[in-house]
Amino acid sequence: MLLAKAVLIDLDDTLFEERDYVESGFRAVANFLEQDRDLPADYSYPSMLAFLELEGRGKVFDRIIERFEVRHADGLVDRCVTVYREHAPELKLYQDVFDTLERLSSDFLLALVTNGLPVMQMNKIKALEIEPFFKSVVLCDALPAPKPAPEGLLHAMQDLGVKPGEAVLIGDNPATDGLAAHAAHVPFIRVLTKRFAEMPSNGAEINAFSEVMGLLNAI
Repeated sequence: MLLAKAVLIDLDDTLFEERDYVESGFRAVANFLEQDRDLPADYSYPSMLAFLELEGRGKVFDRIIERFEVRHADGLVDRCVTVYREHAPELKLYQDVFDTLERLSSDFLLALVTNGLPVMQMNKIKALEIEPFFKSVVLCDALPAPKPAPEGLLHAMQDLGVKPGEAVLIGDNPATDGLAAHAAHVPFIRVLTKRFAEMPSNGAEINAFSEVMGLLNAI
C-alpha cells in the first residue's frame, strides 16, 4: 500500500495546455516582426499556425521569412527564437487545477518536475502563478537529465526528504513521465489530456488533474 507523503507533478499538458504557450510565443514573435520589419502581425501569426500544423514547430520562423520574402534576414531566425523563448507568456491552468493544487499542498509535499528549456519553464510557472504551492521545482534539463531519465524525480524526492515508496508522480506522457516514474520506482498517475491521450500505458489514469484527490485517497 502506498503511504504517500509527496506528490511530484509534471507541468506541460498536465496543469495547462502546452499549445497555449506555443501560440503565445508565436504572437510575441509576430509582434516583434511587425515592430522590427514592418511585417503585419495579422499576416505572420496565422501563417505561423498554418506552418505549425503542416510541419511542426521546428522551422516555423524560417518558413515565415521565406513566405514573406523578408530582406536582410541574416540572424533573424535566431532573434525570433530568442523572443519566443524569453517572452512572458499568456497562460491559464486547466479547470479546477488551482483549487486542486491548493488542496494537495495542504495534505502533501509537492514538487514540480518538468522538462524544457529552463528559462521557458520558469516563465510558464510565473505566468501560471503556481510556484508557492511547491516545496521543490526541478528543471530536468538543467540537471541535465530530462525525463524519461529518473534524476529529476530523485532530485525532487531528496529535496522533500521522502523515499520512492512515499511519493507518486502525476503526468500526461507515458513515454517521458511514465518511464521516469518506473525508473525511479515511483507510482505513476496519468492524466489523459488530449496530446498523448491515445498512447498506451499501464497504471492508474484520470481524465483531469482535478480528479487526483479522489484517487490518492483511494490508494
